[in-house]
Amino acid sequence: MARAWLFPGQGAQQQGMGAHLFARFPDEVALAGEVIGIPLPRLCADVDGTYLTQTRHVQPAVFAVSALAAKAALLDTGPPDYAAGHSLGEYSALFAAGCLDFEAMLRLVVRRGELMGAATGGGMLAVLGLPLERVEAVLAQVPGVQLANHNLTDQLVLAGPSEALREVVEHVRRGGAGRCVPLAVSVAAHSAFMADAAREFAADLAGVRFAAPRFPVLSNVTARPHALGTLPELLRRHFVEPVRWWDTLCLLARAGVTEPEEIGPGEVLTKMWRRAGDTLPPPDPAPAARPVSGRGSAAVRDAYAVRHACLAGSLDHGVSSPELVRSLGSAGFFGFLGTRGLTEDQVRAALSAVRGAPRCGAAWNPDLDDAVMADLLIDNGVHCAEVRADRCSATPGLLRFRYSGEQRRVLVRVTTPASAQRFLRPPDAGLLRQLVDTGVLSPADAAAARAPLATEVAVEGEWVSGLPAIAALGAGVAVGAAGVGTPRAVDAAFALGADFVLTTSLNQATPEAATSTAAKDLLSLLDVGDTTAAPDPDQFGIGGRAEVARKGTLYAARAERLYRLYLRHGTLADLPAHHRDEVERTHFGRPLAEVCAGLPGPPGEELARAFAAYCRDATAAALLGTAGRRMDYRVPAGPDLGAFNGFTRGTALADWRERGAAAVAATLVGD
Repeated sequence: MARAWLFPGQGAQQQGMGAHLFARFPDEVALAGEVIGIPLPRLCADVDGTYLTQTRHVQPAVFAVSALAAKAALLDTGPPDYAAGHSLGEYSALFAAGCLDFEAMLRLVVRRGELMGAATGGGMLAVLGLPLERVEAVLAQVPGVQLANHNLTDQLVLAGPSEALREVVEHVRRGGAGRCVPLAVSVAAHSAFMADAAREFAADLAGVRFAAPRFPVLSNVTARPHALGTLPELLRRHFVEPVRWWDTLCLLARAGVTEPEEIGPGEVLTKMWRRAGDTLPPPDPAPAARPVSGRGSAAVRDAYAVRHACLAGSLDHGVSSPELVRSLGSAGFFGFLGTRGLTEDQVRAALSAVRGAPRCGAAWNPDLDDAVMADLLIDNGVHCAEVRADRCSATPGLLRFRYSGEQRRVLVRVTTPASAQRFLRPPDAGLLRQLVDTGVLSPADAAAARAPLATEVAVEGEWVSGLPAIAALGAGVAVGAAGVGTPRAVDAAFALGADFVLTTSLNQATPEAATSTAAKDLLSLLDVGDTTAAPDPDQFGIGGRAEVARKGTLYAARAERLYRLYLRHGTLADLPAHHRDEVERTHFGRPLAEVCAGLPGPPGEELARAFAAYCRDATAAALLGTAGRRMDYRVPAGPDLGAFNGFTRGTALADWRERGAAAVAATLVGD
């Protein structure tokens, strides 16, 4: 059974707290009085009620008492396996883990209390009895309100302008479930109202030399163990980002904690844990030993020149970057360069960057000219292309890549047996004759095209049922499982007869991935159930959907709102004025007419183009990490990423900055 210490934050203060500790630690008590400017016993007794209602006094008082309680516990029982603190309590946890001495950490807390106490504007609102998904749906309709604390599944705290918070109250009231409780606080903590304070605190943090935690301390921002290199940045973000307390409790439960010990004044966090009760997940089972070599089909390993038949699938918009695939190749793994969503010049530059590198393939970009795409791959020496069955067909360019001159490889990502069948047979004989007649293929090339277009098929989504179904088609093509996120998923795929496995979305949360730090931070917080199918910008008008993150962003809810309005009204002219006002306010921040003016196309389709443009802009905002648009981020992700996050909790790989793409692949196959 794992031991955990929980440290309370502001709100846990009570008159007389810590009195039993002062005689035991006289040196620290005297030092605290010098740093704070008020003797600690007088501050904590607060006989006149003048101190413990002011942020600038409360924070150092609660920290000092919690720090002394931690010193006593360390002496009496030894260190815990994990520690976490709620808001201010995180500083107490970091002190207990030896990241700073008592005086240095107290000075930081005093400064934090001064900055937060001086901040103005905004309010806070507790929403009780509603799950996060319902609250996010409300937030999608009320701009300016942020999640500040996610304490339990049905206990959340919001921050925002007073008028907007009243609008939230009205939405909840109309929904007929849950209740709202305005909080009598002087600061809107963990929200954009703290941005100025965060910038000032960053300057204070710049001069602090932290030590690595002696035991795992979970960050409020990520609900993952702090790493020394990112500690100052996470403490800065702590001012303006939500406290992920529910995620923290879940991690502790999975780690085997059954009853944490609260260190400091009060029992707020202990009661919260007990209230969570059966909603907390069970402990993770101990990992079994697994083989370390020769995994998967020998034919696939030979074809791709890899030790294990574990390949890294492409990520759109160049997220699977030249750096990512080169790092995989250097470590003995194979990766596909992401080309979909890039321009011709961008594809050419990316291919040039990996030319000659070992074990590198590239995705086929169906948006480029067919002949140009084939030329780009062939001229840059690419021997393996990755194709998505739902976005591509047996085009002349693809056939030329596959069969001309030499037998190149085409790995096709599919979701159903029906989508696989098109690629599991040789090309149409009439099309081959046409390609020979036009000089695209030679007669010898056409004769070689008796083999199926696909050399490998990777089954996405429900691969547990898809693998045997596609293998039963009997085409003699290697069949693999795409979207594996843990070593056990890899074991399961091979046990079901997979020839290979293909990693997908989990490679986004790696240092080499070409997406923003903000997107990677968001991805590293996901659990298995934190993704959903949402409108796809490239297939918006026909109802196309793709899996995206739904936690930490409101994109899924906002895009779904646009799609429902599109289904109901169809055209811009038919969109009622009140709905037009709504989406201009919550999605675009400008008139729809202005949006449509920059999107040429057939008349009558302006609404679909405008709504799809929101989805594309949301993708770009996530890739760039656009400040102020975090709630709009469209971040493609699948349950495999959440599974890997869960598997690596409490390890060095919990921090995406430590997750090199090759380390991810090696972890999955047991190297």
